[in-house]
Amino acid sequence: MEKFKKEELHKGKKLKSLKKKVSIKPKTKVAVPKRLTEGKLIGKKNKSKTVSKVATKESGKYEENLEKELDEETKHSTVSKKRKAAKNTTDEQYDNGKKAKVLPKVEPIELEEKFNSIVNYGKVQKICKALKTLVTKEVDEKKSIFDDYRYLLNVTSYKIADCPKRMVKLNLKHPLVNTDEDDVIIIVADLKRGGDPELTIQHYEDIFHKMEITGLKIMPFRQLRKEYTTFESLRKLANTYDYFLCDGRIIGHVNGFCGKIFQKSRTTYHSVRLNNPQLFKKEIERSLKRTAYRQLEKGNLFTIPVGNNRFSPRELTENILHIVNQLKAIFPGGLNNIRNMHLKIDIKGTSSLPLYVNLADPPAECPYVIGPREQRALKLKKKANEVLSKFSLTKTGQFVKLNKLQLRRKHNLKEARENLSSKIHTGSDVDNSDDILKQDIEDETV
Repeated sequence: MEKFKKEELHKGKKLKSLKKKVSIKPKTKVAVPKRLTEGKLIGKKNKSKTVSKVATKESGKYEENLEKELDEETKHSTVSKKRKAAKNTTDEQYDNGKKAKVLPKVEPIELEEKFNSIVNYGKVQKICKALKTLVTKEVDEKKSIFDDYRYLLNVTSYKIADCPKRMVKLNLKHPLVNTDEDDVIIIVADLKRGGDPELTIQHYEDIFHKMEITGLKIMPFRQLRKEYTTFESLRKLANTYDYFLCDGRIIGHVNGFCGKIFQKSRTTYHSVRLNNPQLFKKEIERSLKRTAYRQLEKGNLFTIPVGNNRFSPRELTENILHIVNQLKAIFPGGLNNIRNMHLKIDIKGTSSLPLYVNLADPPAECPYVIGPREQRALKLKKKANEVLSKFSLTKTGQFVKLNKLQLRRKHNLKEARENLSSKIHTGSDVDNSDDILKQDIEDETV
Protein backbone atom coordinates (compact mmCIF):
# COMPACT_ATOMS: atom_id res chain seq x y z
CA MET A 1 0.00 0.00 0.00
CA GLU A 2 2.80 2.38 0.89
CA LYS A 3 4.49 1.68 -2.48
CA PHE A 4 1.19 2.43 -4.32
CA LYS A 5 0.74 5.78 -2.51
CA LYS A 6 4.32 6.81 -3.30
CA GLU A 7 3.76 6.09 -7.05
CA GLU A 8 0.56 8.25 -7.13
CA LEU A 9 2.36 11.16 -5.41
CA HIS A 10 5.19 10.87 -7.93
CA LYS A 11 2.71 10.98 -10.84
CA GLY A 12 0.99 14.08 -9.40
CA LYS A 13 4.27 15.97 -9.08
CA LYS A 14 5.03 15.18 -12.76
CA LEU A 15 1.64 16.49 -13.88
CA LYS A 16 2.13 19.76 -11.95
CA SER A 17 5.56 20.26 -13.49
CA LEU A 18 4.09 19.66 -16.99
CA LYS A 19 1.31 22.24 -16.38
CA LYS A 20 3.88 24.84 -15.36
CA LYS A 21 5.99 24.14 -18.43
CA VAL A 22 3.06 24.83 -20.78
CA SER A 23 3.72 28.44 -21.85
CA ILE A 24 1.09 30.80 -23.20
CA LYS A 25 2.12 31.77 -26.76
CA PRO A 26 1.86 35.41 -27.87
CA LYS A 27 -1.30 36.57 -29.54
CA THR A 28 -1.07 36.42 -33.39
CA LYS A 29 -3.07 38.20 -36.09
CA VAL A 30 -4.28 36.54 -39.26
CA ALA A 31 -2.97 38.36 -42.38
CA VAL A 32 -5.74 39.73 -44.60
CA PRO A 33 -5.09 39.20 -48.33
CA LYS A 34 -4.95 42.28 -50.53
CA ARG A 35 -7.27 43.23 -53.41
CA LEU A 36 -10.44 41.77 -51.86
CA THR A 37 -13.95 43.13 -51.96
CA GLU A 38 -15.37 45.25 -49.09
CA GLY A 39 -17.68 42.45 -47.88
CA LYS A 40 -14.85 39.96 -47.64
CA LEU A 41 -12.66 42.51 -45.82
CA ILE A 42 -15.31 43.08 -43.13
CA GLY A 43 -15.64 39.34 -42.61
CA LYS A 44 -11.89 38.92 -42.37
CA LYS A 45 -11.55 41.75 -39.86
CA ASN A 46 -14.03 40.03 -37.55
CA LYS A 47 -12.15 36.74 -37.88
CA SER A 48 -8.73 38.34 -37.45
CA LYS A 49 -9.19 38.72 -33.67
CA THR A 50 -6.62 37.14 -31.43
CA VAL A 51 -6.91 33.39 -31.02
CA SER A 52 -5.73 31.86 -27.78
CA LYS A 53 -3.57 28.79 -28.07
CA VAL A 54 -3.48 27.63 -24.45
CA ALA A 55 -3.48 23.86 -24.38
CA THR A 56 -5.61 22.22 -21.75
CA LYS A 57 -6.53 18.59 -21.43
CA GLU A 58 -10.00 19.15 -19.94
CA SER A 59 -11.41 21.52 -22.60
CA GLY A 60 -10.96 20.82 -26.34
CA LYS A 61 -10.26 24.48 -27.20
CA TYR A 62 -6.91 23.70 -28.73
CA GLU A 63 -8.43 21.35 -31.32
CA GLU A 64 -11.17 23.89 -32.16
CA ASN A 65 -8.57 26.62 -32.67
CA LEU A 66 -6.56 24.34 -34.95
CA GLU A 67 -9.65 23.65 -37.06
CA LYS A 68 -10.32 27.40 -37.40
CA GLU A 69 -6.74 28.07 -38.51
CA LEU A 70 -6.95 25.29 -41.09
CA ASP A 71 -10.17 26.79 -42.51
CA GLU A 72 -8.54 30.22 -42.77
CA GLU A 73 -5.46 28.78 -44.51
CA THR A 74 -7.63 27.02 -47.10
CA LYS A 75 -9.43 30.32 -47.77
CA HIS A 76 -6.06 32.05 -48.25
CA SER A 77 -4.95 29.36 -50.68
CA THR A 78 -8.15 29.67 -52.77
CA VAL A 79 -7.71 33.45 -52.98
CA SER A 80 -4.07 33.11 -54.02
CA LYS A 81 -5.04 30.55 -56.70
CA LYS A 82 -7.60 32.98 -58.08
CA ARG A 83 -4.99 35.73 -58.20
CA LYS A 84 -2.51 33.50 -60.03
CA ALA A 85 -5.19 32.47 -62.50
CA ALA A 86 -6.06 36.13 -63.09
CA LYS A 87 -2.40 37.04 -63.67
CA ASN A 88 -1.64 34.05 -65.91
CA THR A 89 -4.37 34.73 -68.45
CA THR A 90 -3.58 33.22 -71.82
CA ASP A 91 -3.34 35.13 -75.10
CA GLU A 92 -6.45 33.39 -76.42
CA GLN A 93 -8.54 34.62 -73.45
CA TYR A 94 -7.16 38.12 -74.02
CA ASP A 95 -7.97 37.98 -77.71
CA ASN A 96 -11.49 36.71 -77.00
CA GLY A 97 -12.03 39.40 -74.37
CA LYS A 98 -10.45 42.72 -75.31
CA LYS A 99 -9.42 42.32 -78.93
CA ALA A 100 -12.86 41.13 -79.98
CA LYS A 101 -13.89 44.80 -80.34
CA VAL A 102 -11.64 45.27 -83.42
CA LEU A 103 -13.47 45.81 -86.72
CA PRO A 104 -14.05 42.62 -88.72
CA LYS A 105 -11.68 42.02 -91.63
CA VAL A 106 -12.87 42.05 -95.20
CA GLU A 107 -12.38 38.90 -97.27
CA PRO A 108 -9.48 39.05 -99.77
CA ILE A 109 -10.88 40.14 -103.12
CA GLU A 110 -9.70 41.89 -106.25
CA LEU A 111 -8.95 45.40 -104.98
CA GLU A 112 -8.30 47.07 -108.34
CA GLU A 113 -11.72 48.74 -108.71
CA LYS A 114 -12.06 49.70 -105.05
CA PHE A 115 -8.51 51.06 -104.95
CA ASN A 116 -9.12 53.22 -108.03
CA SER A 117 -12.38 54.54 -106.55
CA ILE A 118 -10.60 55.54 -103.30
CA VAL A 119 -7.28 56.84 -104.69
CA ASN A 120 -8.52 59.12 -107.47
CA TYR A 121 -7.60 62.65 -108.54
CA GLY A 122 -10.35 64.51 -106.67
CA LYS A 123 -9.85 62.83 -103.28
CA VAL A 124 -6.05 63.00 -103.40
CA GLN A 125 -6.14 66.70 -104.31
CA LYS A 126 -8.40 67.44 -101.30
CA ILE A 127 -5.99 65.62 -98.99
CA CYS A 128 -3.00 67.51 -100.46
CA LYS A 129 -4.72 70.89 -99.94
CA ALA A 130 -5.67 70.00 -96.36
CA LEU A 131 -2.16 68.81 -95.52
CA LYS A 132 -0.54 71.87 -97.08
CA THR A 133 -2.63 74.29 -94.97
CA LEU A 134 -2.11 72.18 -91.84
CA VAL A 135 1.65 71.85 -92.33
CA THR A 136 2.24 75.56 -92.96
CA LYS A 137 0.69 76.37 -89.56
CA GLU A 138 2.77 73.73 -87.78
CA VAL A 139 6.02 74.89 -89.43
CA ASP A 140 5.30 78.53 -88.51
CA GLU A 141 4.65 77.54 -84.89
CA LYS A 142 7.98 75.68 -84.67
CA LYS A 143 9.90 78.70 -86.06
CA SER A 144 12.71 76.55 -87.46
CA ILE A 145 15.68 78.02 -89.33
CA PHE A 146 15.13 75.83 -92.41
CA ASP A 147 11.80 76.31 -94.18
CA ASP A 148 12.53 73.70 -96.88
CA TYR A 149 10.80 70.36 -96.47
CA ARG A 150 9.78 67.44 -98.63
CA TYR A 151 6.49 65.57 -98.94
CA LEU A 152 6.78 61.83 -98.28
CA LEU A 153 4.47 58.98 -99.21
CA ASN A 154 4.59 56.27 -96.51
CA VAL A 155 3.56 52.84 -97.82
CA THR A 156 3.09 49.99 -95.31
CA SER A 157 2.96 46.35 -96.37
CA TYR A 158 1.28 43.34 -94.75
CA LYS A 159 4.20 40.92 -95.26
CA ILE A 160 7.91 41.58 -95.63
CA ALA A 161 9.03 40.42 -99.06
CA ASP A 162 11.94 38.08 -99.69
CA CYS A 163 13.97 40.38 -101.92
CA PRO A 164 17.58 41.53 -102.44
CA LYS A 165 18.82 44.88 -101.14
CA ARG A 166 18.30 47.48 -103.85
CA MET A 167 17.30 51.05 -104.65
CA VAL A 168 13.98 51.12 -106.50
CA LYS A 169 13.75 54.06 -108.94
CA LEU A 170 10.36 55.59 -109.88
CA ASN A 171 9.42 58.21 -112.47
CA LEU A 172 7.67 61.50 -111.64
CA LYS A 173 5.56 64.01 -113.55
CA HIS A 174 7.33 67.02 -111.97
CA PRO A 175 11.01 67.09 -110.82
CA LEU A 176 11.83 67.35 -107.11
CA VAL A 177 14.62 69.89 -107.74
CA ASN A 178 15.10 73.01 -109.82
CA THR A 179 18.57 73.41 -111.34
CA ASP A 180 18.40 77.23 -110.95
CA GLU A 181 17.61 77.15 -107.20
CA ASP A 182 18.95 73.77 -105.97
CA ASP A 183 22.48 72.33 -106.08
CA VAL A 184 22.76 69.50 -108.62
CA ILE A 185 25.96 67.61 -109.48
CA ILE A 186 26.72 65.24 -112.36
CA ILE A 187 29.56 62.68 -112.37
CA VAL A 188 30.93 62.16 -115.90
CA ALA A 189 33.40 59.69 -117.40
CA ASP A 190 36.97 60.82 -118.17
CA LEU A 191 37.81 61.62 -121.79
CA LYS A 192 41.16 59.84 -121.44
CA ARG A 193 42.17 57.37 -118.78
CA GLY A 194 44.61 59.07 -116.39
CA GLY A 195 44.13 62.43 -118.17
CA ASP A 196 43.65 65.89 -116.74
CA PRO A 197 40.19 66.33 -115.11
CA GLU A 198 39.96 69.98 -116.18
CA LEU A 199 39.99 69.00 -119.86
CA THR A 200 36.93 66.77 -119.37
CA ILE A 201 35.18 69.57 -117.41
CA GLN A 202 35.86 72.05 -120.23
CA HIS A 203 34.61 69.54 -122.84
CA TYR A 204 31.27 68.97 -121.10
CA GLU A 205 30.82 72.66 -120.26
CA ASP A 206 31.07 73.54 -123.95
CA ILE A 207 28.45 70.91 -124.87
CA PHE A 208 26.10 72.06 -122.07
CA HIS A 209 26.46 75.69 -123.18
CA LYS A 210 25.50 74.76 -126.77
CA MET A 211 22.50 72.72 -125.58
CA GLU A 212 21.45 75.50 -123.10
CA ILE A 213 21.85 73.31 -120.00
CA THR A 214 22.52 75.39 -116.87
CA GLY A 215 22.84 74.90 -113.11
CA LEU A 216 24.88 71.66 -113.12
CA LYS A 217 28.20 71.12 -111.32
CA ILE A 218 30.43 68.83 -113.44
CA MET A 219 32.85 66.43 -111.74
CA PRO A 220 34.93 63.78 -113.54
CA PHE A 221 35.28 60.34 -111.98
CA ARG A 222 39.06 60.78 -111.62
CA GLN A 223 38.56 63.92 -109.54
CA LEU A 224 36.04 62.10 -107.32
CA ARG A 225 38.52 59.30 -106.62
CA LYS A 226 41.37 61.71 -105.83
CA GLU A 227 39.61 64.31 -103.65
CA TYR A 228 37.05 62.17 -101.79
CA THR A 229 39.01 59.27 -100.35
CA THR A 230 37.81 59.30 -96.72
CA PHE A 231 34.41 58.62 -95.18
CA GLU A 232 34.11 62.18 -93.82
CA SER A 233 34.80 63.75 -97.22
CA LEU A 234 32.14 61.56 -98.86
CA ARG A 235 29.64 62.50 -96.15
CA LYS A 236 30.45 66.17 -96.76
CA LEU A 237 29.82 65.67 -100.48
CA ALA A 238 26.45 64.05 -99.73
CA ASN A 239 25.41 67.04 -97.57
CA THR A 240 26.52 69.77 -100.01
CA TYR A 241 24.28 68.81 -102.95
CA ASP A 242 20.54 68.19 -103.25
CA TYR A 243 20.46 65.86 -106.25
CA PHE A 244 23.04 63.51 -107.82
CA LEU A 245 23.33 62.52 -111.48
CA CYS A 246 25.81 60.11 -113.02
CA ASP A 247 26.81 58.87 -116.44
CA GLY A 248 25.14 55.49 -116.99
CA ARG A 249 28.38 53.94 -118.27
CA ILE A 250 30.18 54.36 -114.93
CA ILE A 251 27.32 54.34 -112.39
CA GLY A 252 28.30 50.87 -111.11
CA HIS A 253 31.88 52.00 -110.38
CA VAL A 254 30.66 55.22 -108.73
CA ASN A 255 28.21 53.39 -106.43
CA GLY A 256 30.92 50.92 -105.44
CA PHE A 257 33.35 53.74 -104.63
CA CYS A 258 30.94 55.98 -102.70
CA GLY A 259 29.45 53.24 -100.50
CA LYS A 260 26.39 53.14 -98.26
CA ILE A 261 26.11 56.93 -97.75
CA PHE A 262 24.80 57.16 -101.30
CA GLN A 263 22.28 54.33 -100.84
CA LYS A 264 19.47 56.61 -99.64
CA SER A 265 16.48 58.19 -101.34
CA ARG A 266 18.01 61.69 -101.32
CA THR A 267 21.64 60.86 -102.14
CA THR A 268 21.29 58.01 -104.63
CA TYR A 269 22.76 58.46 -108.12
CA HIS A 270 20.32 58.68 -111.05
CA SER A 271 21.75 57.48 -114.35
CA VAL A 272 21.92 59.66 -117.47
CA ARG A 273 22.59 58.48 -121.03
CA LEU A 274 25.45 60.63 -122.31
CA ASN A 275 26.12 58.78 -125.57
CA ASN A 276 24.65 61.31 -128.02
CA PRO A 277 25.49 65.02 -127.34
CA GLN A 278 22.34 66.19 -129.15
CA LEU A 279 20.13 64.33 -126.64
CA PHE A 280 21.89 65.56 -123.48
CA LYS A 281 19.15 68.03 -122.52
CA LYS A 282 16.34 65.54 -123.00
CA GLU A 283 18.13 62.81 -121.02
CA ILE A 284 19.03 65.16 -118.13
CA GLU A 285 15.43 66.39 -117.88
CA ARG A 286 14.19 62.80 -117.84
CA SER A 287 16.60 61.75 -115.08
CA LEU A 288 15.69 64.82 -112.97
CA LYS A 289 12.07 63.60 -112.89
CA ARG A 290 12.91 60.64 -110.69
CA THR A 291 12.61 59.51 -107.10
CA ALA A 292 13.76 56.40 -105.22
CA TYR A 293 13.22 54.31 -102.10
CA ARG A 294 15.32 51.59 -100.50
CA GLN A 295 13.92 48.07 -100.43
CA LEU A 296 15.22 45.67 -97.77
CA GLU A 297 14.32 42.36 -96.13
CA LYS A 298 13.70 44.22 -92.83
CA GLY A 299 10.68 46.32 -91.97
CA ASN A 300 7.38 46.87 -93.72
CA LEU A 301 7.45 50.69 -94.11
CA PHE A 302 8.71 52.45 -97.27
CA THR A 303 9.08 56.23 -97.59
CA ILE A 304 8.99 57.72 -101.09
CA PRO A 305 9.71 61.45 -101.69
CA VAL A 306 6.96 62.92 -103.88
CA GLY A 307 7.36 66.70 -103.67
CA ASN A 308 8.80 69.75 -101.91
CA ASN A 309 7.50 72.93 -100.26
CA ARG A 310 7.36 74.78 -103.61
CA PHE A 311 4.86 72.33 -105.07
CA SER A 312 1.23 73.25 -105.63
CA PRO A 313 -1.55 70.78 -104.68
CA ARG A 314 -2.07 69.97 -108.39
CA GLU A 315 1.60 69.06 -108.95
CA LEU A 316 1.68 67.01 -105.75
CA THR A 317 -1.43 65.01 -106.70
CA GLU A 318 -0.07 64.28 -110.19
CA ASN A 319 3.18 62.96 -108.72
CA ILE A 320 1.36 60.78 -106.16
CA LEU A 321 -0.98 59.22 -108.73
CA HIS A 322 1.92 58.60 -111.13
CA ILE A 323 3.86 56.77 -108.38
CA VAL A 324 0.79 54.78 -107.28
CA ASN A 325 0.26 53.47 -110.83
CA GLN A 326 3.87 52.25 -110.88
CA LEU A 327 3.58 50.64 -107.42
CA LYS A 328 0.73 48.43 -108.66
CA ALA A 329 3.24 46.59 -110.88
CA ILE A 330 6.52 47.08 -108.96
CA PHE A 331 5.51 46.69 -105.31
CA PRO A 332 6.14 43.11 -104.01
CA GLY A 333 2.80 41.36 -103.60
CA GLY A 334 0.84 44.00 -105.52
CA LEU A 335 -2.18 45.83 -104.11
CA ASN A 336 -3.14 42.90 -101.87
CA ASN A 337 0.10 43.39 -99.89
CA ILE A 338 -0.38 47.17 -99.39
CA ARG A 339 -1.79 47.79 -95.91
CA ASN A 340 -2.07 51.60 -95.89
CA MET A 341 -0.69 54.78 -97.46
CA HIS A 342 -0.11 58.08 -95.64
CA LEU A 343 1.10 61.50 -96.77
CA LYS A 344 3.36 63.63 -94.53
CA ILE A 345 6.47 65.85 -94.53
CA ASP A 346 10.01 65.11 -93.36
CA ILE A 347 9.87 67.33 -90.23
CA LYS A 348 9.41 65.56 -86.89
CA GLY A 349 6.32 66.31 -84.85
CA THR A 350 4.12 67.17 -87.84
CA SER A 351 0.86 65.44 -88.67
CA SER A 352 0.11 63.03 -91.52
CA LEU A 353 -3.09 62.27 -93.44
CA PRO A 354 -4.21 58.84 -94.72
CA LEU A 355 -4.69 58.22 -98.45
CA TYR A 356 -5.69 54.55 -98.37
CA VAL A 357 -6.34 51.86 -95.72
CA ASN A 358 -6.84 48.18 -96.57
CA LEU A 359 -8.99 46.02 -94.23
CA ALA A 360 -8.75 42.81 -96.26
CA ASP A 361 -6.90 39.72 -95.04
CA PRO A 362 -3.14 39.60 -95.73
CA PRO A 363 -1.84 37.42 -98.57
CA ALA A 364 -1.32 33.76 -97.72
CA GLU A 365 2.25 33.52 -99.05
CA CYS A 366 5.21 35.81 -98.55
CA PRO A 367 6.02 37.66 -101.83
CA TYR A 368 9.31 36.80 -103.54
CA VAL A 369 11.19 39.32 -105.70
CA ILE A 370 13.79 38.35 -108.31
CA GLY A 371 16.52 40.98 -108.40
CA PRO A 372 18.41 42.17 -111.49
CA ARG A 373 21.45 40.00 -110.74
CA GLU A 374 19.31 36.90 -110.38
CA GLN A 375 17.55 37.72 -113.67
CA ARG A 376 20.91 37.91 -115.45
CA ALA A 377 21.98 34.60 -113.91
CA LEU A 378 18.74 32.92 -115.04
CA LYS A 379 19.23 34.20 -118.61
CA LEU A 380 22.80 32.89 -118.70
CA LYS A 381 21.65 29.55 -117.30
CA LYS A 382 18.96 29.27 -119.98
CA LYS A 383 21.44 30.02 -122.76
CA ALA A 384 23.93 27.51 -121.35
CA ASN A 385 21.27 24.77 -121.18
CA GLU A 386 20.26 25.43 -124.78
CA VAL A 387 23.87 25.06 -125.95
CA LEU A 388 24.56 21.97 -123.80
CA SER A 389 21.40 20.24 -125.03
CA LYS A 390 23.05 19.92 -128.46
CA PHE A 391 25.92 17.88 -126.99
CA SER A 392 26.27 14.59 -125.08
CA LEU A 393 28.98 13.25 -122.80
CA THR A 394 30.60 9.92 -123.76
CA LYS A 395 31.96 7.28 -121.36
CA THR A 396 35.50 8.51 -121.98
CA GLY A 397 34.49 12.03 -120.87
CA GLN A 398 34.39 13.74 -124.28
CA PHE A 399 31.68 16.06 -125.63
CA VAL A 400 30.13 14.91 -128.90
CA LYS A 401 27.82 17.07 -130.98
CA LEU A 402 24.49 15.41 -131.76
CA ASN A 403 22.88 15.30 -135.20
CA LYS A 404 19.20 16.05 -135.90
CA LEU A 405 17.98 12.46 -135.39
CA GLN A 406 19.80 12.13 -132.08
CA LEU A 407 18.45 15.47 -130.90
CA ARG A 408 14.90 14.39 -131.76
CA ARG A 409 15.35 11.07 -129.92
CA LYS A 410 16.74 12.93 -126.86
CA HIS A 411 13.77 15.28 -126.92
CA ASN A 412 11.27 12.36 -127.09
CA LEU A 413 12.97 10.58 -124.20
CA LYS A 414 12.83 13.74 -122.12
CA GLU A 415 9.10 14.15 -122.77
CA ALA A 416 8.46 10.48 -121.90
CA ARG A 417 10.32 10.86 -118.57
CA GLU A 418 8.30 13.96 -117.71
CA ASN A 419 5.02 12.13 -118.46
CA LEU A 420 6.09 9.19 -116.30
CA SER A 421 7.04 11.42 -113.38
CA SER A 422 3.77 13.34 -113.60
CA LYS A 423 1.73 10.10 -113.62
CA ILE A 424 3.69 8.74 -110.64
CA HIS A 425 2.93 11.90 -108.66
CA THR A 426 -0.77 11.82 -109.59
CA GLY A 427 -1.02 8.10 -108.67
CA SER A 428 -2.27 6.88 -112.07
CA ASP A 429 -1.20 3.66 -113.79
CA VAL A 430 2.39 3.63 -115.01
CA ASP A 431 2.55 0.98 -117.74
CA ASN A 432 4.01 2.98 -120.61
CA SER A 433 7.50 1.40 -120.68
CA ASP A 434 6.67 -0.72 -123.79
CA ASP A 435 5.47 2.33 -125.71
CA ILE A 436 8.67 4.19 -124.88
CA LEU A 437 10.83 1.27 -126.03
CA LYS A 438 8.87 0.98 -129.29
CA GLN A 439 9.30 4.71 -129.87
CA ASP A 440 13.06 4.43 -129.28
CA ILE A 441 13.36 1.48 -131.70
CA GLU A 442 11.43 3.36 -134.41
CA ASP A 443 13.67 6.41 -133.96
CA GLU A 444 16.80 4.27 -134.26
CA THR A 445 15.53 2.58 -137.45
CA VAL A 446 14.74 5.95 -138.99
